[in-house]
Amino acid sequence: MKRLFSTFLIFVFLVVTVILWVWAKKYIGEPTPLILGGAQISALLAVTLLSLEYIIATRLRIVEVIFDGLDNAYIAHHIIGGFAFVLILTHPLLLIINSIPSIQGFYTYLLPSSNLAYTFGILALYCYTIILLVTFYAKIPYSIWATIHKFIGIPMLLVMIHVLLISSDISVYPPLAIWIFSLVGIALISAVYKRFLYRLLSVKYRYRVSHTRILGEVIEIYMLPVKEKVSFLPGQFIYVRFFRREIGSEQHPFSISSGINTDELRISVKMDGDSTWKYMRLESGDEVELQGPHGKFGESLLSDQKDAIWVAGGIGITPFLSLLDYESVSTSHRKVSLYYTVKNHNEAVYITELAQKALRKNTLRVYPNFSESSGRLEPLKVVQNEGLDRRSLGKMKVFLCGPSSMMESMTIGFINLGIKPWNIIKEDFYIK
Repeated sequence: MKRLFSTFLIFVFLVVTVILWVWAKKYIGEPTPLILGGAQISALLAVTLLSLEYIIATRLRIVEVIFDGLDNAYIAHHIIGGFAFVLILTHPLLLIINSIPSIQGFYTYLLPSSNLAYTFGILALYCYTIILLVTFYAKIPYSIWATIHKFIGIPMLLVMIHVLLISSDISVYPPLAIWIFSLVGIALISAVYKRFLYRLLSVKYRYRVSHTRILGEVIEIYMLPVKEKVSFLPGQFIYVRFFRREIGSEQHPFSISSGINTDELRISVKMDGDSTWKYMRLESGDEVELQGPHGKFGESLLSDQKDAIWVAGGIGITPFLSLLDYESVSTSHRKVSLYYTVKNHNEAVYITELAQKALRKNTLRVYPNFSESSGRLEPLKVVQNEGLDRRSLGKMKVFLCGPSSMMESMTIGFINLGIKPWNIIKEDFYIK
């Protein structure tokens, strides 16, 4: 329901923009050509969506609550960015079409000139194009991606100047002006907060590395608090910053893979990214800064006593390590079956730990699936193994964490077999 609420809220923002634009047209009292009107409303809707993007990126608690988890917020952030990008490109394209048969529109709306109003808009267009193309398509090191996004406030500032200078409906209809400038202003404040104030004002925890351990292509990093320890729910994740020159000081999100009842906190990192191999250089005593925790994955489990099926793909096992540790000592009587799917036995680095925890309670089961020998894990295979009928499935919850493609196919399959869509909970943090 919360996800429906967040979608509805975004829709309300867009509708308000459209209504105010329509009222502006009535206020002006002059007919607007269809193509020119399309160019105008596409620009206003793009500004609305971009402003929401900046607000979502703040990681504020209210954002996490509205979107039912920070991972869902960032998924919405990407989707909104995609729609905004289409609208950004549509705006000058329609203006050029509106100027046909003259070719002057091409130069006016795509090339910087002495006209500052247009030039600031053009510069904003190119800035957003570069940022969004890099975000969606470019495979670049995380450190470069993070550096580019440090300057995300600049194109919004260009948009604000463009809106201030351009002669448009905003300049003659105060309600529309107040709405758009409020959105842009909040977006700029959000960008300043994220760039300069987030680290200063958000709650931080100081830890030190106690030791590391290599399990195949996974490195476990164990940390102890210097003073106060972070309090978290099973299944949550944190943002981690290591203060070691060889690694860099960028923040990265990692699921907490240790239990909630221990001072020593563990994260498990698959060493396949541009910087993850550097974590092998960590030494005992290295300083660590934690921010969070975030996520609603485990909260969905704790909210009721429904039987559950957990499906973990590869390193997607990490939140389940914490959840299984909690479930193995809880007083809950629900039945939980964890399916741990990897390519082969060598990649199942946590199968022993999982099996040991499952032995603590007769309501817990762990089933490894090796895709190279047993084929891809399918929802039907899971249901048949559980011996469940459609009626029983309708009363269960399914928790998924792994590659996006796996979670998408699993979601469709489980829904077709009888699982209610709102009873499928996903931890989707394959986001930069």
